[in-house]
Amino acid sequence: MTLTLYKMDGAPTPGSFGFNTPGSVLFAGTVPIGNTVGSLATFADASGTITLPDHVGVGLRFTGINYEPAGPDAGPLLYDPPTVGSSFNDFWLRGFPSAGDPWALFTLPGGVKANFGLQINTTSSAVPELGT
Repeated sequence: MTLTLYKMDGAPTPGSFGFNTPGSVLFAGTVPIGNTVGSLATFADASGTITLPDHVGVGLRFTGINYEPAGPDAGPLLYDPPTVGSSFNDFWLRGFPSAGDPWALFTLPGGVKANFGLQINTTSSAVPELGT
C-alpha cells in the first residue's frame, strides 16, 4: 500500500467542480500489507522536513491484490463523523473511468460518507513563529 500526501495546489479539472486538485507531493511511502483486517499501517518520514498546509489530500494505492467477488480486497476503514478535524462527503479519484483521466470528485453510493481513519503524529511539539 502506498500513502501519498498532496498539497491541494493542482489545477482544477472538468470533474473537480472548479476546486484545486491534489498537486504537489508532500510525502510518499509504501508498506507491505497482508491479511491485516482492521490493523494499522505506519509510515514514517526520515527527513523530518514536511510542513503540512491547512488542507491535505491523502492518496491510498493498493497493488498486488487481484479483486474477485469472493476473494481478497483492500481499502481503508470508514469512520463518521471525524473525531478531530473535518472531512467532506466526497473523495478524489484519478484515472477513472479511463486510465489517464485527471483528478475528479466522486461520492460513495447510498450516501455513505468517505471518511477514513488517518492519524498524523509528529516527533516535535515545536510550532514555528508566524513568518518562519
